[in-house]
Amino acid sequence: ALRELGDRASAGTRQAMIASSDQLREALKAGLIERIQAAMAEVQKTSYAFGEEIYAKTGTSPQSQAYEAERQAGTGEVIEAEFKEKS
Repeated sequence: ALRELGDRASAGTRQAMIASSDQLREALKAGLIERIQAAMAEVQKTSYAFGEEIYAKTGTSPQSQAYEAERQAGTGEVIEAEFKEKS
């Protein structure tokens, strides 16, 4: 997400994401469960902040953006079917 959408986030948010990811890598290398769990919580916290910032700037979620692009391009899969209700 940071590589794809990082330019839409503030520098502070990007730096927080990078720092928390680096802390998690170091915790994994150390192999200490408590540090890993704390680092994972920090990554989650910064990821949520990143997502909220991106969402606030665009006003849409990535899923709705993909759906809208697909709808406008007419590339979405349409399946026509008939059905009968059982009585």
